[in-house]
Amino acid sequence: STTPPATYYVRFCADMRYYGDSTGVISESNEGNNCSAWTNVAVGNVLTAPTCTSTPATNVGATTATIGGNITSDGGSPITARGIYWDTTARPFANGITSAGTTGAFTQDRSGFSQSTLYYYRAYATNAVGTGYCPDAFFTTNNIDLTADAPTQNTATIGVPQTFTSTISNIGNASTGASFYNGFQVAADSAGSTLITNYQATTPAPMSPLGAGRTNTASATYTFP
Repeated sequence: STTPPATYYVRFCADMRYYGDSTGVISESNEGNNCSAWTNVAVGNVLTAPTCTSTPATNVGATTATIGGNITSDGGSPITARGIYWDTTARPFANGITSAGTTGAFTQDRSGFSQSTLYYYRAYATNAVGTGYCPDAFFTTNNIDLTADAPTQNTATIGVPQTFTSTISNIGNASTGASFYNGFQVAADSAGSTLITNYQATTPAPMSPLGAGRTNTASATYTFP
């Protein structure tokens, strides 16, 4: 009736068919020393590899994401390592990084992803029995897509500075995350194959980070000779 883990005791008795059989079949000079000493036996639960789940990704950006796992059981044996693998294919074994700790939830801030790409990841944990792999989880990275509208100013006077403007848009679903510069070009043909000048737009320089679906205005001044 004792629930493992617990301690039991075992022994052997010579010339005894069952407990309480004190007669036996062999006539001995000393019937009192037939039984050995008791040996204690520690009875524990069956050891298994750790069990776990992969937790949903958060803070998903264009090239970064926070991924994680939850080690729900150590399998009855101390955990010696845990971490996460990710790749573009299911049941990933690539890009593994370990995390300190044993059971419980943990996360990793990972980078190096490509934009608009489906990624699979799974947590794992190892003990003396082996390694337990969590079921796959997945996420798709966001994208940054910057566009520039054509300038609406279509007339200019020779020798007079002309300011040109353009609306810069981020039509992706992730912020640029950093400031950036825009360019201004003048060409002698509509294909742009004969560039006359190519320089940095002057306002703003640099342009502040542009969030998903946001716009800003860039401008540059040029004097036609």
